[in-house]
Amino acid sequence: MSIIKRLPDALVNQIAAGEVVQRPASVLKELLENSIDAGATEIQVHIKDAGKSLIQVKDNGCGMDPMDAKLCFERHATSKISNIEDLFNIHTMGFRGEALASIASVSKVTLFTQPENQEIGTHVEIEGGKFLLNQPAFFGKGTLIQVKNLFFNVPARRKFLKSNQVEYKHLLNEFIHVALAYPDKCFMFFSNDKLQINLQPKSLKSRILDIYSQWNEDHLLLIDQDMPNLGIKGYIGSPETASTSRSEQYLFVNQRFIKSNFLNHAILKCYEALIPKGEYPFFMIFIQIHPSEIDINIHPTKTEIKFENENFVYSILNAVVRKALAKFHRQDIELDAFQNIVNHQKKLLESDITIKHFKEKKQEKIDDFDIQKSLNILYQPIHAKQTENTLLFSTENLQQNGLSFQVYNQFIVTNYQGKLWIFPQQNAHLRVLFDKYLPKVQQGLYTQQMLYPERIFFSHPDRLIFQDNIQVFEQLGFDFEVDDEGIIVKGKPIELKIPNLNHFIFHVLNCLKYIDNYTSNFHEELVKTIIKSIAIPREQILTQKEIQNLVEELFRSENKFYDPFGNPILHEIKLEDLLKWF
Repeated sequence: MSIIKRLPDALVNQIAAGEVVQRPASVLKELLENSIDAGATEIQVHIKDAGKSLIQVKDNGCGMDPMDAKLCFERHATSKISNIEDLFNIHTMGFRGEALASIASVSKVTLFTQPENQEIGTHVEIEGGKFLLNQPAFFGKGTLIQVKNLFFNVPARRKFLKSNQVEYKHLLNEFIHVALAYPDKCFMFFSNDKLQINLQPKSLKSRILDIYSQWNEDHLLLIDQDMPNLGIKGYIGSPETASTSRSEQYLFVNQRFIKSNFLNHAILKCYEALIPKGEYPFFMIFIQIHPSEIDINIHPTKTEIKFENENFVYSILNAVVRKALAKFHRQDIELDAFQNIVNHQKKLLESDITIKHFKEKKQEKIDDFDIQKSLNILYQPIHAKQTENTLLFSTENLQQNGLSFQVYNQFIVTNYQGKLWIFPQQNAHLRVLFDKYLPKVQQGLYTQQMLYPERIFFSHPDRLIFQDNIQVFEQLGFDFEVDDEGIIVKGKPIELKIPNLNHFIFHVLNCLKYIDNYTSNFHEELVKTIIKSIAIPREQILTQKEIQNLVEELFRSENKFYDPFGNPILHEIKLEDLLKWF
């Protein structure tokens, strides 16, 4: 007797939903992409209860006839591709034909749709993958789709959804991804029937400034480079736009938002000498490449892409970003080096040599030398840091006063309580600060009024997050006034030494994007965020008094062997280990 069974379609769709529909934001992403593919120029999003009760998307796209209105909910039914060749030449956002089937299997879906050339539309209702209604209805050109009670029939999945505050932030991020990718379209975002964001068709720069209203045009540096088979356009932020969050970094390939640590590295390398360690620049970059040179059929979420020649894209992306930064800073470097690379690639590609052939073809020595010389120039940091090799116990690194001293400007060695210990100063300081501020933040910090109030400008998303967490900032000891552009800070916590108020505020805001007041460890996560902003740098020369205070405070801690993030602190250097060395 056979033990292998064919799974029912309903179960297959729920399994697929586990990959496609991870949270309400996953549903919104798929619905927005369908609206884009339908040619919509006006898109409205309505959510309730952070998408758990309702996700509604209305557009003025091409609409569907009665047959397509039903067929679109069938698994692997799509209008985007029809054969294998199409899979390697995709020009649409969607193509897999499984999103709507997956969504309908774990929710209650209502659809109204009508093509422009028909006088009547279609009304469809589905619950848990089963069709309940399919009848004619007057609607007007376009499509309206409602997804209600997400995961109502999969309680285990619904149980693992985060709080409304966290899910709302994920929804907002997906909305912004699409709104930035299509600045020529109108987007409106409603939450619980209240209009939150209204974006009218504008240029890309204007769309960025509408969302990130704390910046002005001088903060955005244009990049624009066209080559055969590859185009790179968009904006990068000047160094002062850098923040402690990576959330303001957008990379698009053929208008599709993607995630690529490799390509992100190409951009971040250009900022190494321009911004402090631990901060990240803004960028919004569009890569246009022929669909045959990439593979987007990697994961159902379609945020991962494989390039035929990723190293080639990395090199050009790195070069165009360096060129924009070099022009901005007017550095005395050879900007022609970038053009040497571009001209070299054009020469190859215009002679019918593809990117793939370029990788295999050997160049003459003189060409290799010229290109390498250009790359060497471009890959040098714009502000190169001069570093010197120092010996472990040189007089410059060593501060000794009997019990404790500093080495390499980042480690403390001490023979505290008769034992020889070594520990990284930053990890130790994080532990000391965490133990100090956790009880104080739980009780509320005291406020010190500022002589000169300071304005902080917020983007649309940051403004919404701040409004949801006003009490948190009051508990941290801030006194402020809220207006349409952001806040005016009139007082700050007296017990916190905040070196940069603007960076501190945004550092806390970024933390609040992913935690909420209802989590059991809310205050712990909040304090972890705070101490990151005020802890001593990994490499900083300390006075003897500072060293001794740090040692004393660390050894008073009950959790002195690990910092709040789980990193080790103390390491004992035992006598038997020393004897082995010598």
